[in-house]
Amino acid sequence: MNLSSLTRFAAALWLGGAAGLADNQSTADVKTVQVALPGEPGPVLTNIAGVFGRQLQRRCSVRIVRDGTATFTLELVIEPGIGKEGFRITDGQRGGVRIVGNDERGLLYGVGKFLRTSRYEHGFAPGAWRGVSVPDTPLRGIYLATHFYNYYQTAPVEEVERYVEELALWGVNSVAIWYDMHHFKGFTDPEAAAFRGRLKRILLAARHCGIGVGLMVIGNEAYDGSPKELRADPRAQRGGFYDVAVCPNKPGGLDYTLRIMGELFDWASDLGPEYVCIWPYDQGGCGCDLCRPWGANGFLKCAESVSGLARKKLPGVKIILSTWMFD
Repeated sequence: MNLSSLTRFAAALWLGGAAGLADNQSTADVKTVQVALPGEPGPVLTNIAGVFGRQLQRRCSVRIVRDGTATFTLELVIEPGIGKEGFRITDGQRGGVRIVGNDERGLLYGVGKFLRTSRYEHGFAPGAWRGVSVPDTPLRGIYLATHFYNYYQTAPVEEVERYVEELALWGVNSVAIWYDMHHFKGFTDPEAAAFRGRLKRILLAARHCGIGVGLMVIGNEAYDGSPKELRADPRAQRGGFYDVAVCPNKPGGLDYTLRIMGELFDWASDLGPEYVCIWPYDQGGCGCDLCRPWGANGFLKCAESVSGLARKKLPGVKIILSTWMFD
């Protein structure tokens, strides 16, 4: 999948009634656009219209209007029956365009298709693609590696929020992040709280578009402040290993893991995560006699307990068991 590049932009969008393309107006000269929504649109549908307006106005000198004087109208509608997360693009009234989504996500992806097939010069030339599109696969996700001080951790969070919107327009339906905790003293560490605030903004950008979110966790993950007497044997290391990780077979080790995971799941509960992916190696593992071989022993002990806790605290969540670096 080719992902469009991130561009920082901002604009206002007003929603109104129906208008059309004037009979004598060339589509290449469209300078005013109106978005028509159903009678009482919810927050996700309203935000999809807002995403369209921002994308359009960053590409060309077009005004979004609501007073019925627009030369072009984009009509956004939801009508089940197309296929899960599918959409249909047809001609609208008086030269306008009608995008019908099977559901909110389908409508979002239809808007993305329309934006990609349109042309932008001084004005706006609406895309000529017409037809129906339904995704082939149920999970089309991306993991944003929000650690090691890379782009997702250090870029202005507004840029990352807009990037998430771009991903959504391309058909991504799930965004996952990892709350890398090894360099924080604990959940209440001010730096940890600030980091979680950034992560929540990124995940909320996805939820506001109507797409899902997921959490990546390490089976025996721990904070820098983990008790030293609980720490794991590094001999199971494959790839990276944090020396603060804990052994689930030491008395109190699994309890510690479940306590800190419970804090994370409580924090994320208002986001309604669809998935929790539990990770074995790189950065996890323990090589003690009771945990070896980690992937088929200690890791499974952690994963079973962590998945049970996730299902309890995040109703409806699905579990992905990672086999990263298994051999």
